[in-house]
Amino acid sequence: MSDAVLVSVELAGRPVDAGVAYFSRRHNVLSTTLRYAELYLARPDAYAIDPAAPLAQGNHVFAGLPGSFSETAGGRI
Repeated sequence: MSDAVLVSVELAGRPVDAGVAYFSRRHNVLSTTLRYAELYLARPDAYAIDPAAPLAQGNHVFAGLPGSFSETAGGRI
């Protein structure tokens, strides 16, 4: 299983596309890959979605969900 989700944040009271999270489950183990959007990275008010995913180009890979995602999952994973 592999799914992608558009990640949005609120900046100055408006939703902004921050990047894409890709979720993969293999052998019943979940992993997440987060990639920030280039336009988001160029914003002076951009912030890291998770402390383990600093604002930088490239993939940020997590075993399971990033902490900021798991806090909102509510046991649905």
